[in-house]
Amino acid sequence: MEHIKGSNVTSLYIDLIKRVSTKGVLEGKTRDLMGVQLELTDPRNSILFQKKYWKWCFQELFDRMSGIFGMPGEYANPGLAYNYRPAWKRKLEKEEGYFHYAYGECYNTQVPALIKQLKRQKTSREAIINVWNSNYLEYQSDFNRRPCTLTLHFLIRDKKVNLFVNMRTNDVINLLPFDIFHHTFLQRYVAHVLKLEVGTYYHFASHMYYPKKREREGRNYLEKLIFNLENSNQEQYEYLTSRLRSHDLEKDFAMAYPLLYEGVEPVADFSSDLIENLVNFILDRPVKYEFSFLQSRKY
Repeated sequence: MEHIKGSNVTSLYIDLIKRVSTKGVLEGKTRDLMGVQLELTDPRNSILFQKKYWKWCFQELFDRMSGIFGMPGEYANPGLAYNYRPAWKRKLEKEEGYFHYAYGECYNTQVPALIKQLKRQKTSREAIINVWNSNYLEYQSDFNRRPCTLTLHFLIRDKKVNLFVNMRTNDVINLLPFDIFHHTFLQRYVAHVLKLEVGTYYHFASHMYYPKKREREGRNYLEKLIFNLENSNQEQYEYLTSRLRSHDLEKDFAMAYPLLYEGVEPVADFSSDLIENLVNFILDRPVKYEFSFLQSRKY
């Protein structure tokens, strides 16, 4: 078992990349490391300085969370995030315009149920979102893809909401940073709905990997990635990751809907600077407290 602990996702992620590259085993086209547990002690520090796929990531957050906030049907499967990632657009075509699974569908009914459970019994060990189902195993040929996330388990201890995420597999480079951001955002939302503090985020993967091509001689991809992360603007990072006021999320998402999808200006400023920045970034508008690390790449 590999255990990696950190107070922010950047330092944790650097350690993980180094572990996979040094301890991982080459299997086919990937370098694999089995049995990895990440422990993020401050889930507010979950935005990674990686200049890749952020429009997709932010839109995917809206797609997932909208069902909880009662947004209209436009947010239903397949959502809109695929517009920002060509590979997902191709997957959507293979799945005949409707993704074989969507996290928003799981959130829509299960998140309200787990909040109700935790309000009724704060010591509950049964507040679990289940993403996997037996059909994925029994009828594999019916599904073009199957979810990597298995469960999200919320536990309250010492008046703090802790989240334990269990993954069957994780692409360390292409998906893990965004998985952590999405899961910790949900953790923070649940904590504030319950008027409790945010605890620790635990992320376990039976199997973590990255494509072997990342080690191709002359590319130095991993070295460049680690260098950029180690030399990120830590002061800016700490400021950006502290700008979420979760108790206003429902109002802010309701305001975000017409701005994003109906072209209507919001009636007032967002109370959450983070959500305002996410919306503006998706719309190619100037953002507060410049997301300079995100704006250097065209999407």
